[in-house]
Amino acid sequence: MNPSNRHPDLSEITRIAEEAYIFAYPILENYRTMDRVTGLNTPAEMRRAFNTLRHTDKLLGPDFKNIVAPNNDTLYSSSWLDLQQGPLVLSVPKIPDRRYYVFQLVNLYNHNFGYIGARTTGYEPGNYLITGYDWQGTVPERIRQVFPSESRFAFLLGRTLVDGPGDLETVRAIQKGYRLQPLDQYLGHPPAPHPQDRQVRPWDPEKAQTADFIDALNYVLGNARIHPDETAMINRFSLIGIEPGKPFDGSALPSDVATAIKTGIRQALDRIKQKVQAIGRNINGWNSMAGSHGPREVMAGRYLANAAGAMAGLYGNDEAEASNFVAFLDGAGNPLDGTENRYTLRFEAGQLPPVHAFWSITMYRLPEILLVHNPIERYAVGDRDRELHYGDDGSLEILLQHESPETNRVSNWLPTPPGPFALALRCYLPDQDRFPTYEPPGIQRTCGGGERV
Repeated sequence: MNPSNRHPDLSEITRIAEEAYIFAYPILENYRTMDRVTGLNTPAEMRRAFNTLRHTDKLLGPDFKNIVAPNNDTLYSSSWLDLQQGPLVLSVPKIPDRRYYVFQLVNLYNHNFGYIGARTTGYEPGNYLITGYDWQGTVPERIRQVFPSESRFAFLLGRTLVDGPGDLETVRAIQKGYRLQPLDQYLGHPPAPHPQDRQVRPWDPEKAQTADFIDALNYVLGNARIHPDETAMINRFSLIGIEPGKPFDGSALPSDVATAIKTGIRQALDRIKQKVQAIGRNINGWNSMAGSHGPREVMAGRYLANAAGAMAGLYGNDEAEASNFVAFLDGAGNPLDGTENRYTLRFEAGQLPPVHAFWSITMYRLPEILLVHNPIERYAVGDRDRELHYGDDGSLEILLQHESPETNRVSNWLPTPPGPFALALRCYLPDQDRFPTYEPPGIQRTCGGGERV
């Protein structure tokens, strides 16, 4: 099971399994998500090819279940990348009206390894090269920037702001200008022979919380660069069979060893869940998502935070791109639940989120962290909602409840599910001077007449 031939006792096996699973959790969540979209077990009519840019042409709703915590503010453009097939070039057109857009690059370690968009590269046309960790080629002159991935597989996720339903056609036209192509094609060369592994290892959900998670982890690590700072850790994990690229068969383990590993997994999941509830700063029942996502430079060694970020929602942004808060509790510290409760979220004048792009508040049902079906098909509210009614003093009160409020207050209603829910406050391009001290107001539970309780 391990190259050192040292046989750890069961308590050490449990400790290593706990540590390893925390490290592995975001890797496995990314791999699971990739397999759901590209895998051989995905129905052919729904399966997407690697290295093929696809666009959503409408804002996402509750029927979208591919990733947790999707937004309802932008149209997505995305592709899973297999960089073993060679480098790729992403080309973007000139973006009109200084509209917010971004392409985020995420490797399977769950690190954001690059950004192309309004904040980082501007609104002019440009070509950008995405490569594998072992690529040694020449960068063409017309390439503005190179983004090497630490893993063979990576996710390219684009978001383009939609300024209300009447803006959809404009955004669809912008999406037509986005282009992803192999470097050979970009250069006008015949396709070069690249090694291709068409039999990408399928995800097995039944094994994800057993010792056989090691087999999936070994496969991913065998298709990734092991960072020098993590070599010693991976070597220690070899005591339970974690070795990049090596097959692993959990059924061959002695039953007491398999149980010890499963105990470590359970302890790891408990710790990750606890961390989700305590990410970042706790402010008036909100947790900031600060420090839960970012590049390797930010996330290095912070494996529990990385795992919690993946559990709370994959593909979170660097803080400079989007600083987010999530609320599972009301201002009094009680879990949010729309079964019988009604709530209000009131921003006093001058206390709206300080951003340079936009902010929004999205409703999610728990435990799935997905959008909520409701009769008015409203899944989020924000500063682009022209129907929102502000007070004469500039204050804004949002109603959070399952049943419809009085007719004259529907414009400020964000429907809840008839059960547990969470809110995400997304703040795109936060003001770096004011945002670090910004505190969103607490969510107040109210009685039927609107009186706070």
